[in-house]
Amino acid sequence: MKKFVICDFRSTQGGPIVLEALCRQLIEAGQDARMFYFRDEYPRSVPFLSEPAAFAAYYQAFHTFERRMMRRAAYWRRTGGRYAKKYQPYIYRPSGDLPVYEETTVDDDTIVIYPEVVPGNFLQAKHVVRWLLYHYQFENAPGRAYAPSDLFVAYRKIYNSPNLNPEGHEMHVICFPDKVYRDKGYADRQGDCYIIRKGRGRSDLPPLDGKLIIDGMTETEIAEVFNRSRRCISYDTQTMYTMLAALCGCETIVVPEPGKTRADYRGAEDKEYGVAFGDSPEELAYARKTLPLLRQSILEKQEKNRKQVEGFLALCEKRFGA
Repeated sequence: MKKFVICDFRSTQGGPIVLEALCRQLIEAGQDARMFYFRDEYPRSVPFLSEPAAFAAYYQAFHTFERRMMRRAAYWRRTGGRYAKKYQPYIYRPSGDLPVYEETTVDDDTIVIYPEVVPGNFLQAKHVVRWLLYHYQFENAPGRAYAPSDLFVAYRKIYNSPNLNPEGHEMHVICFPDKVYRDKGYADRQGDCYIIRKGRGRSDLPPLDGKLIIDGMTETEIAEVFNRSRRCISYDTQTMYTMLAALCGCETIVVPEPGKTRADYRGAEDKEYGVAFGDSPEELAYARKTLPLLRQSILEKQEKNRKQVEGFLALCEKRFGA
């Protein structure tokens, strides 16, 4: 049995949910896996690259905040009443309640998993995995953002950094809230909704003031918007929410960046059913034709989680030993 600590923001965004899904899969594989949380805030003031004492001081303050939030969330879960959105990460738990690591250092036998948005090694781990859930932004900061001994693993081939992961190690784990995202059969769909998320910095992003944008909503709110809207338009080209919108019966269009097409974002093995890339008649027809295949394709990917994690454990054994 190996020990894992998975670093994550307290959030209901796609990346944090996937990190929690990995923790659940590792536990089910008989490993000692725990989450290490920090606050999801913008601008992010987490002192990732600070000295150990400064990070410990940050975490002590956050830990006090975290315990207060968990007490309040427990109350809302118990009473079933309405609650503020800030409690959503403590209440919406698609992977269930997970064990939490609460120290600011780890022993030499522990493997720490950092997502691609986190530079440095603030837990001072001897064994480090960097899971690239998106494009890695710190490749030009060796020694400070990452160490030569770190193991890089891509979520998908498109996110890989060949210089850091020349072997192309991959691990694809998904969390599909099947009961939340379903077409409720509402008769009167109206208007468009939008997904921005990772597309926020795009030069071709139009003004969307006053538009219905799902960013920051709770999962139940997002599912309701998808069921009420006629069409979903996404400027994030790499989000599972486009497929979830399609499952709710919303015509879903990913807006490619200028000069790009579906082939620039999805490989031949990456069949994304039910979603159009652009609004050409051919893409819209493809989305309508393949929509009946979408739910089953996601469920099949979820069934492969166990094999993905088995391969990851074998890779850790090879790299870090017993």
